[in-house]
Parts: sequence; C-alpha cells; structure tokens
Amino acid sequence: CRTQGWIHKEGVASSPSAIGCYSRFSYNMVAAGGRRMKESELELRLVRGVSRLGGRAYKFVSPGNVGVPDRLVILPGGQILFAELKADTGRLSKMQRYQISQLHRLGAVVQEVRGEAGVQSFLLLCQEYMREADIP
Repeated sequence: CRTQGWIHKEGVASSPSAIGCYSRFSYNMVAAGGRRMKESELELRLVRGVSRLGGRAYKFVSPGNVGVPDRLVILPGGQILFAELKADTGRLSKMQRYQISQLHRLGAVVQEVRGEAGVQSFLLLCQEYMREADIP
C-alpha cells in the first residue's frame, strides 16, 4: 500500500480513495451500561451491520497462516475488505502486523476496527465504497 490513511476521532471520513488502503478506527468507547465490549460482541455487530448493507462478513481462517484478519467482508458490487477487530484495549500481535503488511503489499484493503465506534465507522466506510461503485 502506498498510503496509510487515518480516520479522526469524530469518525468523519473522506472518500475511501482518499483514505488509502489502511485505516485505523481507534476509539475508547464503552457499551451501554458502562462496560467495555468484548471482541466477540464487536464482531457480531460488524457481521450484522454488513449483512444489513447487503454484504457478507465471513470469518477468515487460513490454516498455516497465523495472524490473518478476523473477517473477510464482501460488499455488493464486489468490493472486498479485510477487518481485524480489536477490543478497546487489544493490541495487534507481531504476526497480525506482518499479515496486514503482506496484504497491503498486494493492494488489499485492510481495516483495524477498534471498539463500537470503530465498527460504526467501518460500516460508514463500507457504505462509501458502495456509493462509489453506484450500489444503492
């Protein structure tokens, strides 16, 4: 990937092409009731949100390749993104950073999605990709 884009805290994003092929959605949000959300809860929200957009968010497991992103997201129109979900306090492992860098070298879109607000920002980005592809 030639560029590394960042989404600022308010979650306002420019077009995906202006963001580049990697964005980090980083927030310190807590779920309703004041508790931090687990990664599995974030993953469920992402899967449901992508489904509402008409896409699929497959669990990505690649035997023999430790550290691949959690989800392979396919949007209407054929846009493919990878999502690595992290709870608010989670960190990327060395192998995850390596796998993300390998995907970048291939020109893949990889998003680190952190916290509930990160899921919402990721879904907004998916909508933007769909608008660019002229998918209603």
